Amino acid sequence: MVTLPSLEAYQAALILSGTGDALGLGCKNGRLSGAEVQQSMSSMGGVDAIEVKPPRWPVGQNTVLHLVTAEALATGRTSETLWPELAARYVDCMSARMMANRRPSTSLLRATALLRPAEPQGWELPFDDSSRTAVEACPAVRSVCIGLRFHKPSQLGSLISTAVESARITHHHPTAYLGAVTAALFTSYAAQRREPREWAASLLEVIPEVLGYVVSTGRDVDDNQRSWCYFGDIWKEYVSIRGISDGESAPKFPRRYGPDRRDELYRRFAGNDMVAGSCGHDAPLIAYDAFLCSNSWQDLCDRAMLHGGEGSSSGAIAAGWWGLMHGLSGVPAGNHARLEFRDRLAEAGTKLFSMSF
Repeated sequence: MVTLPSLEAYQAALILSGTGDALGLGCKNGRLSGAEVQQSMSSMGGVDAIEVKPPRWPVGQNTVLHLVTAEALATGRTSETLWPELAARYVDCMSARMMANRRPSTSLLRATALLRPAEPQGWELPFDDSSRTAVEACPAVRSVCIGLRFHKPSQLGSLISTAVESARITHHHPTAYLGAVTAALFTSYAAQRREPREWAASLLEVIPEVLGYVVSTGRDVDDNQRSWCYFGDIWKEYVSIRGISDGESAPKFPRRYGPDRRDELYRRFAGNDMVAGSCGHDAPLIAYDAFLCSNSWQDLCDRAMLHGGEGSSSGAIAAGWWGLMHGLSGVPAGNHARLEFRDRLAEAGTKLFSMSF
């Protein structure tokens, strides 16, 4: 019999996602190599010695948006009543109160300034491929909670629509919202206790269903279709490298897979002139690669947070899956006990659990 997640696991998924964000953000990834990041962490006493709390270890914009997404889902709203609720919360959380000492991305600031949640379709923004930030990883990070809410196989349609629409409220581009679908989908698989080696192959089967949904909405269909294939092509290449295209084989990793080798792989899948892990396609990919080969919280931190790219996004996603699968067991208390917004994240997890089981 499959053991379903507990209340504590739901809480841990949201709490540790914030921890992963803070650890990756605090290490200033993207400026150093993975080896240098890990050396810097060692000089601070290692991950076990880190007390994750402001001002040294605050969470970033992505956890703020993840929190308000979870709280919106916890209202019980779905579909057309949920989209304006999400938009309103995204606008509200850009206030100085929520974003103090954080630096929201240009695309997020621009998008939220255009939203009019109280007006009909005021949450709909047009297709955007005008900048690199249009494909950033923020929607993927904030979608982990969507997989908590819609974790049953019978809820796949709701998971897809919610991930797509929550993403394109601010980032209307396939690379961004397919990243959101991936993070939510893999979270649902973790809740179902499916073997991680199965997840990526199943994703490739789900992508056409996402396109079907996008076409059914009638919004900028031609533009979306023209930019569609990139995401799936990247993931097909990845599953081929790992030998998991069939969803049954054990993943193949190099015998020596240290920080330099990982950085090399992560850069391979990065977008043009983009920091590895900063986009909708590669943040969940790095998170998944790390999750597949990690046997401990320390392993996960080394692979998902402490690399040479943007460790905050990949770290937040991977840590959310870790919390759902393992709870807080084996995670040093200092890594989460004083996490920024911890109580609100735990409360959102409680509400989502009560709605989902």
